[in-house]
Amino acid sequence: MAKVATDEMEEGVRLTKPFYMSATEAEFNVILESVKEKHPNMLVDCGKTIGTEFVREDKVGENLFRLTYLQRCEKRPMRWVFYFYRGKNGWGLYWSFWDEDIAQMFPH
Repeated sequence: MAKVATDEMEEGVRLTKPFYMSATEAEFNVILESVKEKHPNMLVDCGKTIGTEFVREDKVGENLFRLTYLQRCEKRPMRWVFYFYRGKNGWGLYWSFWDEDIAQMFPH
């Protein structure tokens, strides 16, 4: 999230590569290309990043948890979600995404 806070999205995603447990090289490259494609539009829509904030950690049992962060931008917020799973070889990043669905950040 430190790279996101300085609008270095591509570098931030590259740093997650060693932790992605289920993505092949080709799948990770698709993720990276998607970030490269979407980031310029995000800057136009949301403005530059002015900070990030940890929101919460949610656990489901002993082998799955989720981290949620708020990306504070000049015009509007973004939500970042990271899912971690403990498989046969230990903990790894299973899935992550970002969007503008900030309503999901509030308890239901």
